[in-house]
Amino acid sequence: MISSRVGVLLCGAALAAAVAGDLGAAQRSAARRLRADAKIPRVKATLMPSRGRLPQVVGTLQYDNNIPFRREPTTDHLIGNQFVGNDPHSIASVSFRVAQNYGAGVIVSGWDPDGSGGANRIFQQYVSGIPNGGTMTVTMFTAMAPLTMALPGLNGPFIAGVHNTAYTGAGCPANSMLNGTCDGVALSAGTMDPGMGFHAFRVPLAGMTFIPPTTVVTAGVAAIPGGNAIFRVTGDNLPVELMEFSVR
Repeated sequence: MISSRVGVLLCGAALAAAVAGDLGAAQRSAARRLRADAKIPRVKATLMPSRGRLPQVVGTLQYDNNIPFRREPTTDHLIGNQFVGNDPHSIASVSFRVAQNYGAGVIVSGWDPDGSGGANRIFQQYVSGIPNGGTMTVTMFTAMAPLTMALPGLNGPFIAGVHNTAYTGAGCPANSMLNGTCDGVALSAGTMDPGMGFHAFRVPLAGMTFIPPTTVVTAGVAAIPGGNAIFRVTGDNLPVELMEFSVR
């Protein structure tokens, strides 16, 4: 049995669904470039200042306390949270804070874990409009982006997060600081509610490319102790009030 107390994040409203694909000028690795023939959905993020009060949206699963702490210092991995929601549930949009970013976008994806260290990919898309780590403080903003196609009727836990790119320059494989030049989602050391515990998870990917071709992972999917990714999912997930539930 997996049980958890999940709160409703009253976070942001307007989610822009403009199709975009330009990576911007800050290119540091050939693996970072989107190929002209790359087949991946693309959306542009709406940026909200993370320090202010955000507009209200119901149905968001959030575990983090919204305080960026560090970046997971691995490359070519998906770093995010394992989410547990009412069954059936859906994913319509995501929101997150990046720890570092050296381009103008990131790759986000979602995964269906098999409970034995493996997982199957359920969505992947490129989110543009992310602040560049070389020009501004990237942790100041919450990026909000819709899925190009909402995923309804999901059951059981799922993992979603941001791809740590395979770029190995600038010390990325050992770089856990904030506001640098390596892609990654911000991790928090605390929880939204003391009873929620920690939900950060890692999905090992392969391919050494900005757009991971991996669709099935057979082993290595595991929890990251003592942290929650500042990554949230919004959909038809929760009633308005806090509640307890369990998924078998």
